Amino acid sequence: SLLAALALLLFATIVPGVFTIDEPHYLSSLAALRAGRLTVPGTEGLPPSREVAWFDPEAAVRQIESTPIAPTVPPLWAAIALPFSPFGWRGLVALNIAAFVGATALIFHLTVRLSRSRTAGYWGAAAFALAGYQVEYAQGLWPQSLSVLLNLAALSLALAAVRAHGLLIAPRTAIDVDVIAQRRA
Repeated sequence: SLLAALALLLFATIVPGVFTIDEPHYLSSLAALRAGRLTVPGTEGLPPSREVAWFDPEAAVRQIESTPIAPTVPPLWAAIALPFSPFGWRGLVALNIAAFVGATALIFHLTVRLSRSRTAGYWGAAAFALAGYQVEYAQGLWPQSLSVLLNLAALSLALAAVRAHGLLIAPRTAIDVDVIAQRRA
């Protein structure tokens, strides 16, 4: 499929280096989790200073009062990324590539569901995948692709729940006349 080919191309062209200033911050949360703690390994016992927060893009304004210090990024990414971490940088970026592929597939399915047109689904998926910054996010470590996938999954589930609710309400209104009267009032 085209998505599989795009995923392989993205994986083959990974640049093993920092893409955004946030990536070291996320890596620090992963290092903490891998060490079985909530603080960044190697910062214990150091004098409190901004230099200790080398990983934090906001270090210039962060007040360091004690060590060890903790990352300030949301911790869920580290838990999701942990199984990918033994494979190094490429493993962590593979998580984003998989999320990008999943998000693109969800865009296709959501577009088809809402438009009832496979052609619209292909156009929607192509626009999402190629007309924005999604490719760049897929090749970086910053969890934008994962965030997009989780949001699209939530939207998809919400739409499915609305559809299921409608399927359950329709027979009820056909059985109980009072429900129809209440809706008009």
